[in-house]
Amino acid sequence: MDQQSASYGLLKEKLFRLVELQPEEWAYFEQHLRVRSFERGEFLTRIGEVEDSIYFVASGLVKIHFLRQDLDICVDFAMQHDIVSSFISFATRKPSRLHLQAVTPVQVLYLSYVDIQRGYNLYKNHERLGRLLLQNLYIRKCEKEMTLLSHTVEERYREFLDWGGELIQQISIKDIASYLGIHPESLSRIRKNLMRSEKN
Repeated sequence: MDQQSASYGLLKEKLFRLVELQPEEWAYFEQHLRVRSFERGEFLTRIGEVEDSIYFVASGLVKIHFLRQDLDICVDFAMQHDIVSSFISFATRKPSRLHLQAVTPVQVLYLSYVDIQRGYNLYKNHERLGRLLLQNLYIRKCEKEMTLLSHTVEERYREFLDWGGELIQQISIKDIASYLGIHPESLSRIRKNLMRSEKN
């Protein structure tokens, strides 16, 4: 099985866990899904562009970030099997306030805004699927906010390590610190303390 076929299979599995799509409903996805690759540092979406796609990350790692007073603020990451977009821009058709940028070489499957809206009009399960995906994204957002408020920085960093696995090594200290809401110097101290405790 080639990589593209495997990626379609992974997306199908992810979607079917949410909604049992009928054959013609999945066939619509297969007909309209597109594949694209991005090199490290390339942008899937730039600030100021109106988001036109929803992406399924088949491989690689994507950073979601924005600029504030010359500071690069990292909001989130999307890794293999995640669905990502500048969702507010996609829904409102207003310019994105976020960059989506490849941290590593990335391959995505994606659907355009027009094809997604057409799918909603044609198939009830497509609309249900969209609602459940947004619900899951909202839950993840709330969980992240609760973690920031209720967990120590060290706990947040450990959870981030568990989530990211080997891909963590591809992310700069600065970006991880920004994501966790701390200074890079604080993260360096935490990393040293963890390494010291693991040796003992």
